[in-house]
Parts: sequence; structure tokens; C-alpha cells
Amino acid sequence: MMKARGTLLGLLGIGLVAVAAVGVYGVFVKSFLQIRHLQIDGRVEVAAVREVREAVRAVMDGNLVTVDIGSVRQSVETIDWVKAARVTRQWPDSLHIQIDRHDPVAIWEDGRLVSTDGIVFASTDETIETLARLPLFSGDPTYIKQAVEFLPRLQKAAGQASASVKALHVSYRGSWSVRMENEAAVTIDVELGRNQSGQDVAWRFDRLTRYFNELSDNLEGYPTAVDARYHDAFAVKLPDDQSGQAWREARLAPKS
Repeated sequence: MMKARGTLLGLLGIGLVAVAAVGVYGVFVKSFLQIRHLQIDGRVEVAAVREVREAVRAVMDGNLVTVDIGSVRQSVETIDWVKAARVTRQWPDSLHIQIDRHDPVAIWEDGRLVSTDGIVFASTDETIETLARLPLFSGDPTYIKQAVEFLPRLQKAAGQASASVKALHVSYRGSWSVRMENEAAVTIDVELGRNQSGQDVAWRFDRLTRYFNELSDNLEGYPTAVDARYHDAFAVKLPDDQSGQAWREARLAPKS
């Protein structure tokens, strides 16, 4: 009887040791696999890093093995300025998130940005220098992608007049207009009309900028508005005192 009792106590002791061992192993594994770090790569500023961390935290469930990588990626990609995200596990305790963000080419009329893909998105961490270089888009949003497509050609054409495109507007009737600013800091509003053939707008603007300096010399001042919708002529608003003075100063400036 005593022997049986001793055997039973021994088995119970072994069982308790086994349970304790399993418990210790579980705590060890849980601690070992806990996600402790997020490694975020890409063009991401401090404020944007905070947004990414919050997006990850919203769906973080489980450890490094059980966490749903797809859910983390989808949550990060809900951030407005994120174009795409790639999420991978980094042993022993980290998630690595590679961020591809939208690159802005213009500012939309409501203050959001327009990407190279024609996507309108919100971002709060672009530098002042970057924003200052971006033209303003406004009007019918269905033309945004076409405006993005035309912008490089319009900017190149503006260079013929020593100018740059500062604003691009497309009305709800499909009529295009450009505001450019030349090196004398004079702004010129250009009416380009409808883009019926698909290239009318770019062609009319290119034609104007090729003749703009000659036109200004004939007027002895920079016109402040031009209607370029005519096939073989321009209608212009005559230079005001400021644009006339700017033209004279530019003419007198030494050539580099």
C-alpha cells in the first residue's frame, strides 16, 4: 500500500514538473517571438512614421509567427500618401515595412496633392521647398490624369519663354487655361480652349511660347493675358505699367 502511494506521488510530481515545464516553455516562446520593433524604410518623415505605426498597431494581433502580414500591409496602404507597402518578418523580433509613397507633381485646388499617377492624396510632411515648386491644378477633376500627362510638355514649352507653369485649369466644359510666370516674375494667363484632337492644348501653348518673346518685344512689354485659341493669331491684353517696366529691365539686364 505504501509502495503504491509512493508511486502515485511520484507520478504526480512528474506531472507537475511537466506542466511547469510546458508553462515555462510557453512563456519563453511568447516572449521570444514578441514583435518589439518596426523597421520602416522609404521616403518617410517623422510625422509620417507616426501614421505608419498607428496603422500597424490597429491590426497587430499575435506574435512574429502568427501576425497577419497581409492585414498589416492593407492597413498601411489605407494611409493616403502611401502608394504601396511591403511587409516582411525580420527575426527574431521585428517587422520590416518598405513604403513607396505617391510623388507629387501638383497641388489640387483643395490643398491636397496630385501624384504622378493622377491620384489626389493628402500629405502633411512635404517640405515647403517642394510645395513651392508645384503648380496648382483646378477645375473638373475628371481631367486630372490628362493634366498630369500634359504637364511635362507644357513646362518644356514654357521654358521657350523663360517661364514656368504655375497653374492649370480645366473647366467643366473642357476648356483649358494655363497661368505661367516668366523670369521677370510677371504672370501671364493663357486661354487654350478645348482639346478636341487630343493635342490641341499642347500645340497651342507650344506655338505661343515660341513667339512669346517676339510678341513681347513688339508690344514693348509682357502681355498679362493671351487668347491662344485662334489658329494663326493671338489676342492679347496689353502690358500694364508693371509688366512694361519688367520688360524694360529684362532688356537692359546684361546677358549671361
